[in-house]
Amino acid sequence: MAFDISGNLIGVASTQRVYKFDLASGDTTYLVTSKIKVAALALQPTTEDVWVSIDATTNNDRLYKINKETGDTIFVGNAGIGNSIIRALAFDDNGNLYGVYGEENVVSSFIKIDKSSGAASTVGTTNYRGVFGLTFSPDSITAVQPEPMKSSSYALFNNYPNPFNPSTVISYQLPENSFVSLKVYDVIGNEVATLVNELQTAGIKNVTFKLKDKELGSGIYFYQLKAGNFVQTKKMLLLK
Repeated sequence: MAFDISGNLIGVASTQRVYKFDLASGDTTYLVTSKIKVAALALQPTTEDVWVSIDATTNNDRLYKINKETGDTIFVGNAGIGNSIIRALAFDDNGNLYGVYGEENVVSSFIKIDKSSGAASTVGTTNYRGVFGLTFSPDSITAVQPEPMKSSSYALFNNYPNPFNPSTVISYQLPENSFVSLKVYDVIGNEVATLVNELQTAGIKNVTFKLKDKELGSGIYFYQLKAGNFVQTKKMLLLK
């Protein structure tokens, strides 16, 4: 996932179709279909070139650019990290490319990638297992990881994975026994699913939202938690 210079979100679905999402309106625009199975995506800030890593049987450390008009790929090079999948990519404001690789059950490594050759140099470890995303802030590159939990307050956390297809996990925290309502809505406010509607004990709760027989299209959806006097809504993105 990455933002273009107009603020639109660019993402790749499990079908390898590349979409553009207008977060203000919720509109989804199909751009192109990638000719390789994409694991991670980043947009170069100045040129808006689409850089991707792959999820394949072999040579998982390969890096490519994708032509946004045709879906054709340009091979850049191998990162030199064996057959590990680069699970996240991100550019900083200076155009430097970074990535994260590692299996779900091992501590992920943080790398810097040479854009001319694709070769990677290790910056260090993230200290977390299974890191799946990176985001850039003016002061740092930040790994996407679980949010800190405060036992004394209600909290609704970011769903994982996000984007998702066909399922995602929504987590929340209850500081005391509470009647809980957790619902999913589309961008125009129609309720598409009731995930929880019951009295629950205090603690951390995890609920899986599965598409199953629901005919939902790609796009932005909202999940809302109501518990006690607490109400919070967050966005999630379905890519098909």
